Amino acid sequence: MTNWLHHGVVTGAQVKETLARMAAVADGQNAGDALYKPMAGHLDTSAAYKAALELVLKGLAQPSGYTEPLLHAWRLKVKANVARTGPAHSRYRFNSFSCATFTRATGRFYLQLL
Repeated sequence: MTNWLHHGVVTGAQVKETLARMAAVADGQNAGDALYKPMAGHLDTSAAYKAALELVLKGLAQPSGYTEPLLHAWRLKVKANVARTGPAHSRYRFNSFSCATFTRATGRFYLQLL
Protein backbone atom coordinates (compact mmCIF):
# COMPACT_ATOMS: atom_id res chain seq x y z
CA MET A 1 0.00 0.00 0.00
CA THR A 2 2.93 2.32 0.65
CA ASN A 3 4.05 1.90 -2.94
CA TRP A 4 0.54 2.55 -4.24
CA LEU A 5 0.33 5.67 -2.11
CA HIS A 6 3.74 6.83 -3.35
CA HIS A 7 2.75 6.40 -7.00
CA GLY A 8 -0.67 8.01 -6.62
CA VAL A 9 -2.68 4.83 -7.16
CA VAL A 10 -4.48 5.46 -3.86
CA THR A 11 -4.86 8.48 -1.61
CA GLY A 12 -4.09 8.79 2.09
CA ALA A 13 -7.81 9.03 2.76
CA GLN A 14 -8.41 5.75 0.90
CA VAL A 15 -5.65 4.04 2.90
CA LYS A 16 -7.17 5.21 6.20
CA GLU A 17 -10.68 4.19 5.14
CA THR A 18 -9.48 0.74 4.07
CA LEU A 19 -7.49 0.17 7.25
CA ALA A 20 -10.51 1.19 9.32
CA ARG A 21 -12.66 -1.36 7.47
CA MET A 22 -9.99 -4.05 7.87
CA ALA A 23 -9.76 -3.30 11.61
CA ALA A 24 -13.35 -4.49 11.92
CA VAL A 25 -12.51 -7.63 9.91
CA ALA A 26 -9.49 -8.36 12.15
CA ASP A 27 -11.68 -7.81 15.22
CA GLY A 28 -14.13 -10.42 13.92
CA GLN A 29 -11.34 -12.89 13.16
CA ASN A 30 -9.97 -12.50 16.69
CA ALA A 31 -13.31 -12.39 18.53
CA GLY A 32 -12.55 -15.58 20.46
CA ASP A 33 -9.13 -14.44 21.66
CA ALA A 34 -9.27 -13.03 25.19
CA LEU A 35 -5.90 -11.29 24.71
CA TYR A 36 -6.95 -9.44 21.58
CA LYS A 37 -7.85 -5.75 21.92
CA PRO A 38 -10.48 -4.67 19.35
CA MET A 39 -9.48 -1.82 17.04
CA ALA A 40 -12.77 -0.83 15.37
CA GLY A 41 -14.42 2.00 17.25
CA HIS A 42 -11.13 2.73 19.01
CA LEU A 43 -8.96 3.85 16.10
CA ASP A 44 -7.71 6.94 17.93
CA THR A 45 -6.44 4.88 20.88
CA SER A 46 -5.61 1.52 19.30
CA ALA A 47 -1.84 1.02 19.21
CA ALA A 48 -2.26 -1.82 16.70
CA TYR A 49 -4.25 0.35 14.30
CA LYS A 50 -1.88 3.29 14.70
CA ALA A 51 1.11 1.02 14.06
CA ALA A 52 -0.47 -0.41 10.90
CA LEU A 53 -1.29 3.06 9.62
CA GLU A 54 2.21 4.30 10.38
CA LEU A 55 3.72 1.33 8.54
CA VAL A 56 1.89 2.41 5.40
CA LEU A 57 2.32 6.17 5.72
CA LYS A 58 5.99 6.05 6.73
CA GLY A 59 6.96 2.97 4.75
CA LEU A 60 9.12 4.84 2.24
CA ALA A 61 11.24 6.35 4.99
CA GLN A 62 12.13 2.96 6.49
CA PRO A 63 15.61 1.55 5.80
CA SER A 64 15.34 -0.92 2.92
CA GLY A 65 11.57 -1.09 3.52
CA TYR A 66 12.02 -2.89 6.84
CA THR A 67 9.01 -2.82 9.15
CA GLU A 68 10.85 -3.80 12.32
CA PRO A 69 11.97 -0.29 13.45
CA LEU A 70 8.37 0.98 13.48
CA LEU A 71 6.96 -2.20 15.03
CA HIS A 72 9.66 -2.17 17.71
CA ALA A 73 8.87 1.46 18.54
CA TRP A 74 5.16 0.64 18.91
CA ARG A 75 5.90 -2.37 21.13
CA LEU A 76 7.94 -0.10 23.40
CA LYS A 77 5.04 2.37 23.59
CA VAL A 78 2.61 -0.41 24.54
CA LYS A 79 5.02 -1.83 27.11
CA ALA A 80 5.59 1.59 28.68
CA ASN A 81 1.84 2.16 28.95
CA VAL A 82 1.25 -1.27 30.48
CA ALA A 83 4.10 -0.77 32.96
CA ARG A 84 2.48 2.50 34.04
CA THR A 85 -1.17 1.48 34.13
CA GLY A 86 -1.51 -2.29 33.86
CA PRO A 87 -2.51 -4.83 36.51
CA ALA A 88 0.04 -6.90 38.45
CA HIS A 89 0.12 -9.55 35.72
CA SER A 90 -1.08 -8.83 32.21
CA ARG A 91 -0.91 -10.68 28.90
CA TYR A 92 -0.94 -8.75 25.65
CA ARG A 93 -0.96 -10.12 22.13
CA PHE A 94 1.35 -8.27 19.76
CA ASN A 95 0.55 -10.27 16.64
CA SER A 96 -0.68 -13.68 15.61
CA PHE A 97 2.43 -15.48 16.84
CA SER A 98 3.56 -13.77 20.02
CA CYS A 99 2.30 -12.23 23.22
CA ALA A 100 3.94 -10.85 26.32
CA THR A 101 3.26 -11.26 29.99
CA PHE A 102 4.06 -8.25 32.15
CA THR A 103 4.83 -8.72 35.83
CA ARG A 104 4.57 -5.45 37.75
CA ALA A 105 6.61 -6.72 40.71
CA THR A 106 9.72 -7.20 38.55
CA GLY A 107 8.82 -4.66 35.87
CA ARG A 108 9.66 -7.23 33.24
CA PHE A 109 7.97 -8.52 30.13
CA TYR A 110 8.27 -12.11 29.08
CA LEU A 111 7.73 -12.81 25.40
CA GLN A 112 5.89 -15.99 24.53
CA LEU A 113 5.84 -17.37 21.02
CA LEU A 114 2.51 -18.98 20.26
